[in-house]
Amino acid sequence: MFYRVLSSIPAVVKNTNETHPMTTPYEETRSFNILGLTYENSRDVQIEIKVVKTGYETQVKRFNVHQALDQQEISSYFMLVPKE
Repeated sequence: MFYRVLSSIPAVVKNTNETHPMTTPYEETRSFNILGLTYENSRDVQIEIKVVKTGYETQVKRFNVHQALDQQEISSYFMLVPKE
């Protein structure tokens, strides 16, 4: 699993390279530590989560940071799809 920050305002909130926190299954609670991020500009920032497993299709999901701040979480389920 990988994650990264995607920003439409890179002069304020920088994009990040992919980070590989650990293998799946993966569950973690962490605070957002995104330099330059404020509640006001959070609509312009997304978190991208990518799941990669040999023999399965790569899956990518993007989450709006503003919505995640309102809900106080990012939660998702990935169904692994075998490659044909």
